[in-house]
Amino acid sequence: NVPHTANDANHPSIGIYLTLQANRIQAGETPIDSAHYTWLGGDFSSASQAPFGFWYPDYGRVGVYSYDVGSRYGSLGVRLPVWG
Repeated sequence: NVPHTANDANHPSIGIYLTLQANRIQAGETPIDSAHYTWLGGDFSSASQAPFGFWYPDYGRVGVYSYDVGSRYGSLGVRLPVWG
């Protein structure tokens, strides 16, 4: 067993994710997450919630929300626990 730390997750911050999305959309490229969600760095609600980002093609906008850190779906993947 290899011990894990918060640094192992390597999730982009919300700011970096939104900047990458904006740059791709302005360049006419396909947005990141055109078919999936991505866990983002950080946490909310005493580390029980983590942000994730996605592209809403029907609305032409990027969304950032939060969900339980232990959740996993085929379109979302898995996130390592958040250590404080």
